[in-house]
Amino acid sequence: MSQTSFKQRPEYEYGAVAQRAVAERLKHHGFSVTYLHDIESGGAPVLNGGSEQDALPDLDVGGFGHSFYCEVKRKTTCGFYENFNRKTHFVSGGAWQAYFNVQRKMGRPVLLVICEDDTGEMLANWLNKLLNWGVQYGEMKKGGVVEDEGVYINRKALRPLDDVAQELAKAPQYARELPLDWGGQPQ
Repeated sequence: MSQTSFKQRPEYEYGAVAQRAVAERLKHHGFSVTYLHDIESGGAPVLNGGSEQDALPDLDVGGFGHSFYCEVKRKTTCGFYENFNRKTHFVSGGAWQAYFNVQRKMGRPVLLVICEDDTGEMLANWLNKLLNWGVQYGEMKKGGVVEDEGVYINRKALRPLDDVAQELAKAPQYARELPLDWGGQPQ
């Protein structure tokens, strides 16, 4: 039996539509975007480090002196999690941990963007800010059966992507350019 490649699965295209929309929105605000899923790896692209392999976020973004990763999640709707009495979005624990590992190893922040099909909104926040504001660890159950463990993100902790992009564009962080000699060392 032949195995369907990662990029030929319907769920890949479902998410890729949202990734392209987020990339276009960021480009509209003046950022440059690289699609990390274009890296050929036979599956989701990974950051290899020693014995660990962590899935890379979807987009590599830069502009106005900022450089960050962007992970895009497409959701049909925002769920209401009764245990926490609030609207939430679920992210798998394995993915959540991988994005934190990439952030730590690469020294670049990760922006999580959730695209809601029912509202048409693109909501975002930085992983570190979500930790301080709106994350609850728990299980995702369907029909009483645990399907996955992960984090429930409080929808109120997310902001419109346009607001986040505009704030970054208004606060450029350009590095001081150093003249280099032919050896690549600062003079």
